[in-house]
Amino acid sequence: REYLDKLAIRNSLKIGSEIPSIVYNDPEGKPVDIKSFKGKYVLIDFWASWCGPCRKAIPEVKELYTLYKEKGFEVLSVSVDTDNAAWRKAMNEENMPWTQVLSPNKNKTLADFMIIGIPTLYLIDREGKIVEKYTGFNSKLKTQLGDIFKDKT
Repeated sequence: REYLDKLAIRNSLKIGSEIPSIVYNDPEGKPVDIKSFKGKYVLIDFWASWCGPCRKAIPEVKELYTLYKEKGFEVLSVSVDTDNAAWRKAMNEENMPWTQVLSPNKNKTLADFMIIGIPTLYLIDREGKIVEKYTGFNSKLKTQLGDIFKDKT
C-alpha cells in the first residue's frame, strides 16, 4: 500500500503533470491557493528558516523575481518550519517581496511533494503544470527563465 501511494505521488509530480493542490495560510492567516496563480509562471520554493542553503538561495530567487515579475513570473515560498516565530523572523530578515505561506504539516508536505532536501523548487507554467523540479538552487533555473521570458515584454 505504501509503495503504491509513493508511486502515485511520484507520477503526479512528473514534468508536464499539474502541480498538486496547495492551500496554506499566509502570515495573516489567509489561505493561499496555488491555483490562484494560474496564468503566470510560478516558482514554488520549499524552504525553512533553519536551512542554510535555503537562506543562501533567497538572493538568487530575489534577482529572478525582480527580472521577471513584470513579465508574468511569481514566487510562492512554502515554509516547512515548525516554529512560527522563527519563520516570521526569517521572513523579516530576508525581506522576500513575494507570497509566503506556512505548511501546517511539515512531514505531510515533504512527502506530498517528494522532497528529500530543501530548498526544493518547482517551476510551474501558466497552466499549472510542472516544468522542472530542482533540489537546491540551480543556475539552470536562470537559463530556463531567461529562455521563457526572452521574447516577452
